[in-house]
Formats: sequence, C-alpha cells, structure tokens
Amino acid sequence: MMKFTPGAWRAFAVALVMSLAATITVSPAHAESSGFTGAVPLPAKRIGILSSTLGAEVVVHWETTAKKGVQALGWTADSVDGKSDPQVWGQAINAFTQRHMDAIIVIGGLQLSTIATQLRAAKAAKIPIVHVGIRATDPQHLFDGDFAPDDARFGAVLADYLNKKLPPRSEFVTLQLSSCELCNAPVPVAISMLEKAGHKAGGMADMSLNGDLAGQAKKMSVDLLRAHPKAKAMIACCDFVATFSAPALAQAGFGDVLNAVRYDDLSVLQLIRQGKPVITVANNNDDFILSAVDALAAYFASGTPIPAEAPATLAKYEVVDSANLPPKGEYFFSPDKSLEAFSAKWKATYKR
Repeated sequence: MMKFTPGAWRAFAVALVMSLAATITVSPAHAESSGFTGAVPLPAKRIGILSSTLGAEVVVHWETTAKKGVQALGWTADSVDGKSDPQVWGQAINAFTQRHMDAIIVIGGLQLSTIATQLRAAKAAKIPIVHVGIRATDPQHLFDGDFAPDDARFGAVLADYLNKKLPPRSEFVTLQLSSCELCNAPVPVAISMLEKAGHKAGGMADMSLNGDLAGQAKKMSVDLLRAHPKAKAMIACCDFVATFSAPALAQAGFGDVLNAVRYDDLSVLQLIRQGKPVITVANNNDDFILSAVDALAAYFASGTPIPAEAPATLAKYEVVDSANLPPKGEYFFSPDKSLEAFSAKWKATYKR
C-alpha cells in the first residue's frame, strides 16, 4: 500500500477541494440594486447551495427558488448537485467551508449522519446553515433553521380528499419508500385515516433508494394491482412515481386506478391535463424557502437570530385534480408571486 507523508496528504486534500470547487455552479448577483429604498444596510454575501439531487424535478424547482431569492438580495449563489451521493454532499459542505462561504442552504432529503462531521466543521467556522424542502431529522441540531412544511400533513390532506372521492369501503394499495422516513411520511398518515373511515389497505410495496426508482415504480405498481385487482387507488410516497406508474398501470389493464402523489411538479400536472387518473397535493414550499433566505438577510443585516423553523401558520395545502389545474407551465402556488412579495419586502427594508 502506498504511504503518504503529511505534506502529501495536505496536498491531496487541497486538490480534492479544488476539484469539487470546479463543479460548483456560480449564479452571479443581480447587477441592479437601485430598487432598494430601505434604511438597513445589507452587506454583500456569498451563499453556498447544496441540493440533495437535481435528478428530482421537485428539488430542481426548490433550488431555482432558492437561487432567485439569494439573487434578489443582490447576493451570489454557488450551487452543487449532490447527486444523491453522501460523499458528494460531504465534499460540497467541506468546499463551502474551505471557501469561506457566508452561509449554506441545504435543499431536500439527506441522511445527516453521513455528513454530520462536515456540518459541524461548517458550524465551527461560524457559517450559518439552513435547510429547506422537506423537514430534517436533526436531533443534533446541525442546522440553524429548518424551513419546511409538515410532511405528514400531505397524507392527511390526501386522505380527506380520497375519503370523499372513493366509493365507501374501497380498497387501496400503497407504494412506499420507507428507507427515506420524510419522503414516506404522508403514506402512513393516509393509511390510518382511510382505514378509520372504513376503507381497506389492500397491499404495500416498498421501493429501495439503492435501486432503479423508475423501474421499481413501474413494476411494483403493476404487481400491486395484479395482487389486488379491486383496488381503486394507489397512494405513493413521492412525486416521481405517477410519471412511471400511470402509463404502466394503463398498459397492464388498470387504467382507471387513481394515482395519488404529492407536489405539483409540472410533469405531474401535465399527466392530469392529459386526462390520466392522477391527483397530487400541492404546497406553498416556495414561501418556506424564501423565508429561509429572509432569515439569512435579517441575520446578516441586523444580527437577528435565525429561527428554528418557519411559522406553522405559513403552510398551505391543496389537492390538485382536473377541476383546479393551473394554466399550462405554471404551478398551483406561484413561485413568481412568492418571490415578488419577498422582494418587495426586502427592497423596502434594506439598502445596498
């Protein structure tokens, strides 16, 4: 085995950080800052943004909102695609720390135990870290703030809709992702509420994070319905499932089974627009993300402590079906309107 001298190890570490830095996408600040009319000076800042994976449509949406919020303050956003890889997550946090970023925004579901050391190092460097997208399981308080809606609430809203939509005592099946607790959080809540209402949980399949999720969604949905052909609906953990399950079920002869997911991805809304049996629960997550950016602005401008979470009263949920589809290319809760509202607040509060 090759041995390295302490100097060689230092050189290797520097090279690793420089290599990762080369993959970071830099979004420059908005050049125009004359619109700020407030009295509170807002210093220029560089914000590191780590997304769990840009392979998920909803995470791309969240990252776009975070970047636009940072840029609306006249700050610079440096972003990294975590690629669902804990090694990449850790390298990104290390790179942000080594490059002395002023703050870090972490987006989406991550296994915090795999990057706890890197997050502690960032905190030791006095870099505030906020998390957005879905709630984190963070008993060690590695994040300064966790700005995300109640994930379980999606399941309650969905169950209330299905209880009214489905015939009495209907059978339903579930496609879960139990290895990702927060991803799966709506499903057990929906099961419990529907069973209490007299419906029957007919069967469950559990996908693996380490496998081909698209392939699993196709095969497992068909297998579930073949085992439970009387099921009227399939409740899935995640937004991406319907993209693969709806056409697979139709091809297998189960084209009337209602596919129920969460998040109003544009691809999911398009399925509904095409008349596919799909419904989803939309949420104003952009308000939570911009609240995190707002908290960073107040922290840097006035020293205001970063709150542990956004107000519970902020959250809005709505089931989207063919009756209330937003216009093509738009989300149910408009991220543009959210950004306009926060930008107006910032321009009235701060000066650049």
